[in-house]
Amino acid sequence: MTTNAIIIGTGGVGRALRYFIDDVNRHQPRCEPVWRLLGYLDDDPAKSGSSIDGLPVLGPISACKSYMDAAFFLGIGDPGHRRSAYDRLIAEPASTIARLIHPRAHVGGNTTIGTGTIVYPGAVIDPDVRIGIGVLINQNATIGHDTVAEDYATLAPGVHIGGAVKLGADCNIGIGASVIQGLTIGRGAVIGAGAAVINDVAPSTTVVGVPAKPIGKKQGSNGAEPA
Repeated sequence: MTTNAIIIGTGGVGRALRYFIDDVNRHQPRCEPVWRLLGYLDDDPAKSGSSIDGLPVLGPISACKSYMDAAFFLGIGDPGHRRSAYDRLIAEPASTIARLIHPRAHVGGNTTIGTGTIVYPGAVIDPDVRIGIGVLINQNATIGHDTVAEDYATLAPGVHIGGAVKLGADCNIGIGASVIQGLTIGRGAVIGAGAAVINDVAPSTTVVGVPAKPIGKKQGSNGAEPA
């Protein structure tokens, strides 16, 4: 069965998704692809009606109501913007939000992965991990056993998460950062690129360095990454 699909967002994540979906289709055992890509939705009015990598930009996110037979992929890197897009989509009763696990990712047994989550090629997720809604797990990121990644957590390329870690909602973990086992990363926390986290990180706090130390606290009620 072929299902129509639309990517939300035309930034780097959305454009990568366009090719990841092609990979998924090529690895299916059936003759026809699982996903038929119709195009993108993006709120930037300058992009509406343009073509990106051979696919049309069909309009803003609000145009989703015109494509109720399609599934939507969240191609947005910023956790706060990804949360907002998800909320707008589910406000339309017939909207279907899809998850995507690249065929070159590894997912261990007894692991659950929520709606709208994207798992990039080369990612490794150990057994007994719980991944929430709208999580973004970038290429070559690893997540240890018994970890919980709450909704809209974002792992950049090459992030390494030890076992039994709790990643709070909307946290954003930078390229090449590592978190040792058993820690809690608070909601909306930001971990800088290359940081080595050896202590819990409070909500809405930014940490950098080796070992990672706090440099500030974000403002805002939901802990989302600033635009």
